[in-house]
Amino acid sequence: MIHKQKLNISKNRRIKEKTFNSGRQLILRTATLWFSLLSYLSIPCRRYVAHAFVVSYHQHRFHQRIQDNAILQAKVDNFNFNYDDSETSAMDLHKFDEEKDSPTFPSQEEDESLQSSLSSSSRTFIRFSRAFQRHVVYNCTHHNQQAQNQGKFLETDLSVYHDCQCDQTLESFLFLDEAMSKYPNATLIKLVDVGVEHDEDDYDTVLAGMGTLPSHQMLSECDVQCATEEARLKVLSYLASITLSGQRMPLPPPGSSYLKQMRETVIKRLESEIPHRRLYSHTRESIHRNYDRLVDILTRARVRRVARKVMGNEKSLGDDDDINSKIIEGVDSLLMELTKAGLCFTEGGARAVIAEFPQVCLYVVREVEDRIRFMTLPIHEQIRKEHMERRGMAKRDVDYYSMMRKGYGAGLTLQQATQAIRAVPQFLSMYHEDSKKPSMLYFYKELGVSPQLLEQARLELGSRLSGCDSSDTYSFAYLNSIGVDWVNIRLLMDAVPLITFCDKEPGWEVLEKSSPVRSELDVGMLNFLRKRLQIYNSDLHAMIKVHSRISSYKVCNNILPTLNAIQDRLMVSSRDLQRIVLRMPSITGMSIESTDAKTSALDARIDFFINEANLSHNDLKEALLKQPSLLQYSIDTTLRPKLQFLVEELHIDKSSIPRIIRTSPAILGLSLTQNIMPKIAIIQEECNLSSNDIGIIVVTVPSILSLSLKKKIKPCFEFLRSKLQLTNPSDLGSIILSSPRILMHGVDTSLSPKLQMIQQALLYEGLSDTRSISEMISIVKKNPSILATSNTILRARIDKYIYEGKSLKESFKPKSVGRKKIYTQQNIDKPMREASSRVGVKKGHFTTNSNRNSFDETKQSGTSMPDLQHSSSLRDIKKLPFSLYDFQNEPVSIVAFASGSIFPADDINTVRGTRRAGGIAIQFPQLTEAGEVFHSRFQDATRLSFGMIMPRTDISNLPQYGLVQAGFPFLRPSRARCELYACHGALKVTLQLLKQTAEEKNMRDVDVNIDIYTHSTYAWNLLKDSEILLDWGSASTVEDVHFDIPGPLSLANTDLLFPLTKTMHRMANNAVINRSRNKRLCIGRTVNIRFQYIGDLLYDEEIGKVTKELQYAAKKAAIWQYERL
Repeated sequence: MIHKQKLNISKNRRIKEKTFNSGRQLILRTATLWFSLLSYLSIPCRRYVAHAFVVSYHQHRFHQRIQDNAILQAKVDNFNFNYDDSETSAMDLHKFDEEKDSPTFPSQEEDESLQSSLSSSSRTFIRFSRAFQRHVVYNCTHHNQQAQNQGKFLETDLSVYHDCQCDQTLESFLFLDEAMSKYPNATLIKLVDVGVEHDEDDYDTVLAGMGTLPSHQMLSECDVQCATEEARLKVLSYLASITLSGQRMPLPPPGSSYLKQMRETVIKRLESEIPHRRLYSHTRESIHRNYDRLVDILTRARVRRVARKVMGNEKSLGDDDDINSKIIEGVDSLLMELTKAGLCFTEGGARAVIAEFPQVCLYVVREVEDRIRFMTLPIHEQIRKEHMERRGMAKRDVDYYSMMRKGYGAGLTLQQATQAIRAVPQFLSMYHEDSKKPSMLYFYKELGVSPQLLEQARLELGSRLSGCDSSDTYSFAYLNSIGVDWVNIRLLMDAVPLITFCDKEPGWEVLEKSSPVRSELDVGMLNFLRKRLQIYNSDLHAMIKVHSRISSYKVCNNILPTLNAIQDRLMVSSRDLQRIVLRMPSITGMSIESTDAKTSALDARIDFFINEANLSHNDLKEALLKQPSLLQYSIDTTLRPKLQFLVEELHIDKSSIPRIIRTSPAILGLSLTQNIMPKIAIIQEECNLSSNDIGIIVVTVPSILSLSLKKKIKPCFEFLRSKLQLTNPSDLGSIILSSPRILMHGVDTSLSPKLQMIQQALLYEGLSDTRSISEMISIVKKNPSILATSNTILRARIDKYIYEGKSLKESFKPKSVGRKKIYTQQNIDKPMREASSRVGVKKGHFTTNSNRNSFDETKQSGTSMPDLQHSSSLRDIKKLPFSLYDFQNEPVSIVAFASGSIFPADDINTVRGTRRAGGIAIQFPQLTEAGEVFHSRFQDATRLSFGMIMPRTDISNLPQYGLVQAGFPFLRPSRARCELYACHGALKVTLQLLKQTAEEKNMRDVDVNIDIYTHSTYAWNLLKDSEILLDWGSASTVEDVHFDIPGPLSLANTDLLFPLTKTMHRMANNAVINRSRNKRLCIGRTVNIRFQYIGDLLYDEEIGKVTKELQYAAKKAAIWQYERL
């Protein structure tokens, strides 16, 4: 027994020794193989490979350490190699053509251990990435000792420094002030590019997203390396030599005059393309060093093949096949790690690309690697879905640099990326001026880009191509021709702003306007705006459309100092400045220089808001973000009169003015005499309120002054009077005064469901119908704030009270505990006490609801609404028989609902001037109820009425019959224009239906009544008087019509209004002609056409549903139109 134990111990010892020797042999042979491999590589690539090898070993990623005896006793097959990057596994992230693995991320424990190991010796740095035009924040030990000696700004030779594998990228930002705000102790790394002391002297050197910080603080000084003309010419001469050396055609013999002439021509071309200041930071030696490294990068993906060839010819690996296979597997994995940023060029092909685009030798090589790495890494599935869903909208706020470091990119294969850069080397450009692509003739003849592919590119890329040079369209069409999907191209355009070039032509949309615009735009000015505001070419195009005078502004004299002054004096961030300028481009032309005789426009408005309106800088900034046009309003005619009206007429204390302007700055843009004063007069009359009461309401909810009188305020009054049985205006005024937020809620989506919830709960308690209604009225009168809560919160409260067995009447009694008073200023205490006594509640019950109105689409069943003294309801309309095709002489009634919409919506987050598309939706509820009976006739009528009908692919939430969706076919789509065209479209479809009937039966004894309903107060105000419309339609041309409308004539949109009146005039006077038979048709004995407001219908539970569905259908049509144009 003892002998067997000794034998086992001896055997185990031999196994351990053999295993340990095998592991040591494995490591030594792998190192031997690496030295053999290095002999096949160029010197710069040897340094890179050796550096990566040492770093991998230093991070304990080259092999797993032997930790216990169990591992020592393991077989050699248990050895594995793991070369994970500090942030993600490069083996899994790197994508070759046939070997695609899903990206994997390090575990939380690995991240924490790496962070703790770096925390003691690393510092946080901020550097500017030209490849992504973002400011990158990262931790690194490489610069730690130097940074401690040099302070806040660190100068480093980034032209030769390669990004350390130990770098830990934290995140990247579009704007430097955002990065410095989040990481205040970070060190800024200076670039090697030469800068100037004042950006006005040379705005081409401005870095993107710097804000008001001068760019020279992140650039080198002017007197570095070679600031002489002679040295600059030497650099140009060397670049010319690189260009000539890569020519495919044979060159003249050295020393010949023709070769000298060719060199001088190339030097002149390079001198015109490359700014002088970019040459000052380079010498012939630095360019040669970059040249060698670029060749290695462009050919690096071929190293795997070389390595396999070396391993196949290596005879000194030994006889152990297991060890040999492990060596090959480990080396192959590490090669994949090292070659993930390389391409598949041959050495000759790489030199030819550099010769065609010699500017790349002036770039930081690490930036080129980052660009190539992003192009070839796999695309994230979530990003793919988002770019598939949003064709025309660029995604601005995505950290693409961090996404690249985590192993995700644009998803091009190595062959696609290599082929793309071979054809268009400008895809590697790191400066805006280098992004100019070859001519269109080159793409057409040399690369075979067809016109059909160009049209597809314009369709797929949409507004991303707005403001881009035409050669960009050709280059992206070429990418698709070599197999790159449009989703990948859209992602590449969003992530790499430098991949496109600005269009110097303003475009027909700008030239057709009467405002002045330059025939050829200044590319330098466009590039400055792109960098200063971090915007796309499409944003520039939109800015010029809105404010064409910006094309004549000078960067040094106008734009740069104005933007800096606005950001400094308003104390806004760079991102806030971006939003303000994109919404109001005209502020770039404001005067900012004040003199003793005159105060500048900017300072005058700032002084008014701060000194007269008592706003703080934070209040002013918040108001400007909501309403940038505040900086454009006239002080004497717009701002000061409204301020005086609020203080003097409504008796609002000056201390409350900042809250009003901060909360609802849009009221300062409303007309005082035509909007605000008539609105207040109606509220006072309907509610029997004094000026002090109105002042309390405005202070509590300032946005009430911006509500529509027709669509919001009056329907709310009618609803409350009817449902709460309010016969005295003072009762209504007491409810509104105690809870003015009720006016912000919609009748059909908020107020009515709440009353139905309360009544149903009371019925559940056992009350009768009559008693439940009276109790509901009593509850709401005592606590009107119930109607100002959201549907979800009210439903939760009711369910809680029912579950706890509490009485609803007692539970909804107003309580002062936890309530927040509206305002405590002394001048409104007395009116508040008076209002409190009217409704029998305490003054403390006047509260502001912190919960915003939430939208509950669930319709509650309950009793129908009482008569609001209108003519009919939606239910009555649906009951009307569609007797148009009956062969009887009974009167015919045709009812249609029309709606229009635009995409993208015009809100504060959308750039003004952005290309928009419009859509309309028209529904005939009688045909919807009839189903498939008249479906074919309806389709024929719509085809004859519209040229762009949206295919019915998504009908899950919309009526299948009686509904048509079409695109808006005219210029300048807006919500008002689309609503007006929708009304005309409903009229045209009705006309076609009548013509169908007139072909089949005699309509001479049939009276036809047509009612077209719209929810647009704009369209209803224009079309509500049928007699005036018929008078306008009797004119021969639009010039003969005198449009007597309130306000400017341009608001009438006569290009849409006049054709509508002509159609209406022909129908009413039976002047309809069948053009195929050239005969006149009689469509009715009398044809009465009325345009009505949908809010004038009797309320029923389906009104809100139909209105919402119609608006949704119109928006879907607008999106469809946007994607197809």
